[in-house]
Amino acid sequence: MNSIAIAVGIFVLTYVAIATEKVHKAIAAILGASLIIILKVLDQETAFRAVDLNVILLLASMMVIVNIIKKTGIFQWLAIKAAKATKGNPFRLMALLAGLAALLSAFLDNVTAILLIVPVTLLLAEELRLDPVPYLIAEIMSSNIGGTATLIGDPPNIMIGSAARIGFLSFLINLGGLCLLVQGAFLLGLWIFFRKKLHVPNVLKAKLREMDERRAITDSKLLKKCLIVLSLTLLGFVFQEALDLAPAAVALGGASFLMLIALEELNGKVTRRENDFAGKVAKGLGMPATGGSDAHDVVGVGKYATCFETPIANEKELVEALKSGAFTPVRFKEK
Repeated sequence: MNSIAIAVGIFVLTYVAIATEKVHKAIAAILGASLIIILKVLDQETAFRAVDLNVILLLASMMVIVNIIKKTGIFQWLAIKAAKATKGNPFRLMALLAGLAALLSAFLDNVTAILLIVPVTLLLAEELRLDPVPYLIAEIMSSNIGGTATLIGDPPNIMIGSAARIGFLSFLINLGGLCLLVQGAFLLGLWIFFRKKLHVPNVLKAKLREMDERRAITDSKLLKKCLIVLSLTLLGFVFQEALDLAPAAVALGGASFLMLIALEELNGKVTRRENDFAGKVAKGLGMPATGGSDAHDVVGVGKYATCFETPIANEKELVEALKSGAFTPVRFKEK
């Protein structure tokens, strides 16, 4: 059989498996790639040479950074802060949330940014009795626009930049301004289509002022670490061409350092093997580690906790205990 026909067949089957979610997406992709080699469509050496580690390491490193940052609640804080700044004006709320989605997607993973902003948007829409659909459309489209502006904003950008040897700053200079114009035109279109449908009674605007964005921050100490590392990483991206560093090297450095200073040994959302590995890393580095159920479902409740050596009566004592390192992760139940 023609190798092109085999390759197309494998591609279609892999795509169908991913689209239908009958098989986990990663497994489907790896299986498809394996078949390409096993059926001799490509020889092993050529196939492995086609793997761009700059793309993979950049993607993986930014995912690590984002997943650590999102634990702090900063994205929800930004969304609530932006909403309060609009004073309940429905279109300004749409424009600010859309702008926030674009900004986060330009420098972080756009899918994660949307997943974090959408729950807050739905809450705000419910409180203000607004139709959430226009807001979700605005955020999703703005996320795509913002993600296009930078080298790290979207996987295709990373692949293009790696293949064409385009640096972060060059990419931003060439596309940043254009994306701003597109975002402006998009907001104008939103105003034309939705301006007559968006209205909030004054009595409901008061509810928005009552929302406390400070409650969204779940770990202020970790947040400070994350902001420092993220700022240094973004600064590294700006100067990576001058420093003659690949974007992946900058992102990998940021992710590695953030994992080093923000180590959680026991997490109820991951597997025992992953927790054991985190424990070995903590022990090897001589670092104190925490434990938490991180429960997103009932099964995860009460799996792990952090045991402090001294009683904790208030927030000040908690901060002091964390700084001292006098705590250990505890397993309560585990399958």
